[in-house]
Parts: sequence; structure tokens; C-alpha cells
Amino acid sequence: MRGVPLRRTIRVALCAAAISCVGLLSASSALATSCPSGRFCVWKDVNFVTNGAGVGYFGFATWSYQFSAHNYNGTSDQVHDDSSSWHNNGNTNYAKICTDIHYGGNCSQPKPPGDNQNNMTAGWDNETDSACFLGGNPLHCLGP
Repeated sequence: MRGVPLRRTIRVALCAAAISCVGLLSASSALATSCPSGRFCVWKDVNFVTNGAGVGYFGFATWSYQFSAHNYNGTSDQVHDDSSSWHNNGNTNYAKICTDIHYGGNCSQPKPPGDNQNNMTAGWDNETDSACFLGGNPLHCLGP
């Protein structure tokens, strides 16, 4: 009889830990969805927030060839060289981000719809200056 309560306690603890982990994953995914459908969004900080708010993103429907022309929603913080997470919430189009204006410098591989990065790696973190949705064959930016 003594082993039954211990096993039950272990099972309950494991279930609680699993639920806790799923909750954390869901919270991260939920933050990414503050990017409206059909948009590509970037946030100033990791985990899809800007100054602690998930709605403080910068997003576009087709392209942004110069991030310095934009601020994050609800802030005076400029997007230029100051983004640490992104989400392609485009409905059908792949997207790319680039380190220089007008889609120059280093550009990422095409990012499929629904893809996101909650913590950009070195060389991308606080280095991006333009991004666009891609179309055509071969793939090219859908903007100027």
C-alpha cells in the first residue's frame, strides 16, 4: 500500500510538469499571433514583445524596404537595426528579412507562412533593415 501513494504523487507531479511546459509553449505561440493575419511582423525584444507588450510590433502586408521609416506600434522606438523576433503570419507567401535597406546585405532564406523566430541569432538580432513577401518564379520581393 505504501507504494501506491508514492506512485500517484509521482504521476501527479509529472502531469503537472507536462501541463506547465505545454502552457509555456502555448504562451509563446499566442504572443506570435498578435501579428495580424496576412502580415509579417517584427518585435524589438525576444519572445514577440516590445517593451513588454506583444502588440508593440511593426508589421507590413507586402514589403518594407527601409525599417528606419517606421516605429513599433504605440512607441517612439524606431525599427531600424532594433528587432529581435519575427513572425511570418502571411497567408500564402514566403518572406525574407535583410540586414540592409532595399533588401540588401545578408538576406535570410525564404520563411514559410506561419514560421517565426522568438530570438534572432547573432548576425540578425538588431541587424535587420528591410523585409518583404516573395512571389513569382524565381522568387522576388513583391515591392519596390
